[in-house]
Amino acid sequence: TEYQGRIMPSAEALALAGLEPLDLREKDGHAIIVANSLSTGTACLCLEDVAHLIDWALAAVALNYEAFRSSLTAIDEDALA
Repeated sequence: TEYQGRIMPSAEALALAGLEPLDLREKDGHAIIVANSLSTGTACLCLEDVAHLIDWALAAVALNYEAFRSSLTAIDEDALA
């Protein structure tokens, strides 16, 4: 562990910081690992949902332009530039 710019054993770094080591039991490490992968997986699923939402929103805008026979000059490349 690095503490205040020095590499040292974790127990020593905790003592210098005035902290006590955690009292981990049989399944605590497993719970920590599972919680981390669960959070990562949930975040990936949320990103996928956002990507679909953006695609659906663009499709809805395109259908509205088509349904109302709107002028496309507002989204013309020259106008957007």
